[in-house]
Amino acid sequence: MNGKSSASSGDVQPLFAAPTNLTATPGDGQLELSWDNPNNSNITRYQISGDGGSSFDDISGSDASTTGYTVTGLSDGTAYTFQIRAANATNFNAGQAAVVTATLPLDAPANLTATAADTEVLLSWDDPGNGTITGYEVSSNGGTTFTAISGSDASTTSHTVTGLTNDTEYTLALRAVNAVSNGTSATVSATPMLSVLSAPSNLSATVGDSE
Repeated sequence: MNGKSSASSGDVQPLFAAPTNLTATPGDGQLELSWDNPNNSNITRYQISGDGGSSFDDISGSDASTTGYTVTGLSDGTAYTFQIRAANATNFNAGQAAVVTATLPLDAPANLTATAADTEVLLSWDDPGNGTITGYEVSSNGGTTFTAISGSDASTTSHTVTGLTNDTEYTLALRAVNAVSNGTSATVSATPMLSVLSAPSNLSATVGDSE
């Protein structure tokens, strides 16, 4: 983005109406913005603001037919607000801005594994290194409902799910959470079971006198 301009000031009236149906689709570290084509050939470019409308940057390469722009370099688990407006040859003839707010979800826990034991399953996963995480939530019904993992935080990488029924397969789901986002969940299946005792080793018998 370049061609930074301040928000319109004074009594100058906006030349263009705000873009309609502005939406934001979250991706990995990015937001894909899209809006309707106003079919106005007087538009020469679009501008974007990420600071509440205090300043706008030209969207490089945009013109009257532009209906989308991808904002990159964003952080997962963070809420963002952007404004989009149309403009023509001078910044004083910029249009009204449309506003959209969206949150990038936290990534799903990576390398989630499950180790089954007697009426419980130990879950383990990689540390994502995301300091915005405030805790984790777990589900034993495939993600239909979640329960907070007590005491979990950004550094938590394991949890034991207890109170399960042996010989029953469970689909366990795990997600990170923070103040603005419930993260994407990872799932794993496991069947708790009673451990089978190993057979005694080196068993021997000594024959004695029956008398």
